[in-house]
Amino acid sequence: MGESAGLSVREGSVEVEVDGEGGRRVASQPDPEKHPTILPIPGNDDDDDDDDTPQQPPTHYPELHPPLPSLLLLLGSFSALLASLGTMNSIGAFQSYLSAHQLSRHSPQAVGWIFGVYVFLAFGGGVVVGGVFDKVGPRGLVAGGTVGVLGALGGVGGCTGGSIGGILFPLLLDSLIPRIGFSWSTRVMALLALFLLTLANLLIRSRLPPKPASSALPNLRPFSNPTFAVTSIGVYMIEWGIFIPLTYLPSYALAHGIPSTVALKLLAIFNAASFFGRWGPGFVADKVGRFNMMLVMVGACLGSTMGIWYFAAGRTGEVVAYAVIFGFASGSNITLTPVCVGQLCETEEYGRHYAATYTLVSFG
Repeated sequence: MGESAGLSVREGSVEVEVDGEGGRRVASQPDPEKHPTILPIPGNDDDDDDDDTPQQPPTHYPELHPPLPSLLLLLGSFSALLASLGTMNSIGAFQSYLSAHQLSRHSPQAVGWIFGVYVFLAFGGGVVVGGVFDKVGPRGLVAGGTVGVLGALGGVGGCTGGSIGGILFPLLLDSLIPRIGFSWSTRVMALLALFLLTLANLLIRSRLPPKPASSALPNLRPFSNPTFAVTSIGVYMIEWGIFIPLTYLPSYALAHGIPSTVALKLLAIFNAASFFGRWGPGFVADKVGRFNMMLVMVGACLGSTMGIWYFAAGRTGEVVAYAVIFGFASGSNITLTPVCVGQLCETEEYGRHYAATYTLVSFG
């Protein structure tokens, strides 16, 4: 029998000859100068990817080391929130007192619009502030806010961290007004705010450098993102729902015959529960998701309102229980809303996005 004819095949870049008996030998190899070997890039598992686009290096933000500056920054932020949101979380105490004294001849609707304007201006200024924050950082804005808060409290006295401030300020007013009157009580609050905001101005600084090239003009472009727009509408609804009991719970209690010693402390109870609501759900949110946790806590707010407050009919125990449960559930809004918004934008544009959300909230 004659010799079997061989068959040449190519395996990759090497030509292999197979004889009739199944033997294999290398027939030829490519010239390395004409056919250079292409080695895989380390760490690239997709060998078939033909994209030549150069990889962008990851963005690194400066860390605050050693830990002391971080703690001082935290203290400064705490002081700023205590002075600003502490006053906002106490508007129910102001409204119930003014309705019973200086503004007793006016209807609740006529008194209520005053605090509605206050909330609108507090949140609505974000459309201007957000771009400035992204461009130059927080320090100038904190200084301007300090002047505004002190001017407002001093003006109220002359004319007539958030949850901890909401505990402290109502109790402070309840204790001081019978002793030194409303005007001097608000001046004491102004002195406390002066101390807190001085700390804030000294300690708060930005982690990112200023961006002179960016625009500080008001910009509602973030709403072109449908996910962000829907999230902002949700935050609008949440804030609207939260400020109803925060504003009217003491007045409701007094109108239904609950003793004034209890009614005027409902906001302190509300904000004490809110302190734990701002702290605890945040840890759980890291495990189950920020938006998921927000939905759970909003559901708890709705359930407590419809299941307890709606049927309370002025019973002291049920109203206090509602203040505790709703306060805890609503507290998560303060801590989870910023991170939910932050998930939808770049860090460099966070101020503009967060401000856009609360500009919408201001119309509530």
